[in-house]
Amino acid sequence: MKRKLFLLLLLSFCFVAGHTYGQQDAASDKPLSKREQRRADRHADREALKKQVFEMVKDTAFVLELSTLYGKRGDTYQLSQLSNFFALDGDHASIQYAFNNIRAYAGIGGSMSTGDLIQYEVIWPKGKKPLMVRGRIAPHSNINMVLFDMTVQDSGRTRMNMTTASGTRINLEGQMVPLEESTVFKTMPLFRKGGR
Repeated sequence: MKRKLFLLLLLSFCFVAGHTYGQQDAASDKPLSKREQRRADRHADREALKKQVFEMVKDTAFVLELSTLYGKRGDTYQLSQLSNFFALDGDHASIQYAFNNIRAYAGIGGSMSTGDLIQYEVIWPKGKKPLMVRGRIAPHSNINMVLFDMTVQDSGRTRMNMTTASGTRINLEGQMVPLEESTVFKTMPLFRKGGR
């Protein structure tokens, strides 16, 4: 009797385990819901963007389209991304600031400066930390160096601190994009189509 009871329990346990395993297989074969599919798509897009940002930084081929200038006391000024940028193309660097109601060399008000990248260091992130970039630029118009450091998020959003040749510290923020996808108003031959 004990043996029959034991066999009956063992058989029922195997039946329940097999039925549960079959349901798990059926659940994994089921297509993703719309919500799960959107999450998977967003995750794939974020990973592709992260890889693109890493490649741009590694190859020194990007345009930082500036959208915000931070003042000395923490006040913020919104900038037009079409006319304010920092660009690197190999060892060539260019930065342009444009201000309203001021006419200047660039033709749109503000200033434009080009130079050569003489130092470039990338600090690769560990874990979920942002990418760090430090560098020095030798401007064509001045003998003093321009120092910069950037904090680059996976999405391409970048915070840049720059010490100009005159010693002024500027804090900027913007979106990093590939050179060929940039929509900035390019005033110098270095970054015009067909330039260089």
